[in-house]
Amino acid sequence: MTKSVITPAHLRFFGTCKKELAASIISANDEAKKGQITCTDKEHDIMSAFFAGDIHTGSAKSNPANATKQFVLDNAGGKVVQLKLVYPKKGKNELRLYMSKQNGFRPDAGDIWYVYKADNKKLHIGYMSASEWERIGKQDPDDADYQQALQAELAGQRVAQTRYAYPRQLALAKSECENADYRCRVDDFHQSFISGTNGKPFVEIHHLVPLGQQGNYTVTLDCAANLVALCPNCHRQLHHGEATGRNTLLEKLLAVRKAALATAGIDINLAGLATCYLTPPPKKKDLQPEVFPTNSACAFAVLLPADPHEISCLRDNFGEASTLDFAQFMLMWLKFRRVRAQLLSQHFPLATFSRLGPDVGVTGSGGCSWRDGCVD
Repeated sequence: MTKSVITPAHLRFFGTCKKELAASIISANDEAKKGQITCTDKEHDIMSAFFAGDIHTGSAKSNPANATKQFVLDNAGGKVVQLKLVYPKKGKNELRLYMSKQNGFRPDAGDIWYVYKADNKKLHIGYMSASEWERIGKQDPDDADYQQALQAELAGQRVAQTRYAYPRQLALAKSECENADYRCRVDDFHQSFISGTNGKPFVEIHHLVPLGQQGNYTVTLDCAANLVALCPNCHRQLHHGEATGRNTLLEKLLAVRKAALATAGIDINLAGLATCYLTPPPKKKDLQPEVFPTNSACAFAVLLPADPHEISCLRDNFGEASTLDFAQFMLMWLKFRRVRAQLLSQHFPLATFSRLGPDVGVTGSGGCSWRDGCVD
């Protein structure tokens, strides 16, 4: 079984610590085909510790009652399901978990399955595609900080100033939590643990129309009509649940908020909303060659890193430069300069390069000269 990479973003997303979260890729020939998972290393440790040695030894059929264990299935919105977990061979340390399509736990080959113990002391289990796993913390890279800041705001604590990629107001988020009476907008009876910061049921704020769609609207998506309080399970299901279950939640939430969204200038139907959740985040664009006519004395800009135009290019191709540390920024800048030099040599094959102090001089065969900062 191939282990999956767990990052700090995954720990924040699942609300647990490193020793309480394990994840692996479902193999095609063994696990997916047979419908069973061999739990090794951390998966074995987490489950054996949670069930405190009360795991049946022998085949699952020999004693179905003892072989059956309860898990909180994230893919089912936090529903408690029963799955069979056994030590199939006496005297061996092999722990086997059986999938169940009927109970909603049937990952495909290549999917990531995971298990973790959360603050509510229940054992959670779930699965998602490898691409969804990779996108955790990247769909809205500021969401973890936003949720943490919200909890501080709800507790009346000092909130650290954070620069978000998408503007958002904590006051609006706090009002939504209070208006929802700290209950999940999907279902008032959804259970959540008590927050250690404010003594209220723990809820998170979700933007119904994702902030990543902001470029499609002239009004802000961080408005009261677009904010919904959710229990942690529903919040994760909207981001990582299978399409049918996710769309059921979206339909229920949109039915209540559609009129208010329209009043706020956000006119959207269920099909359009569902599409927002299916669209993967945009890939980093490759640097596109800039076309320069080789038969004219055009100017070519080899820009210094402080130049606003280069900052803009870096952001377009590598993301928000201002969120990077200095070392990352310089590596990206050097890559950008190298690509620009390659393009220059392609368009001006007879040109010669010489280092002139901090600038890069380019002299063409026709005697024309271009320097840093010269833009046509």
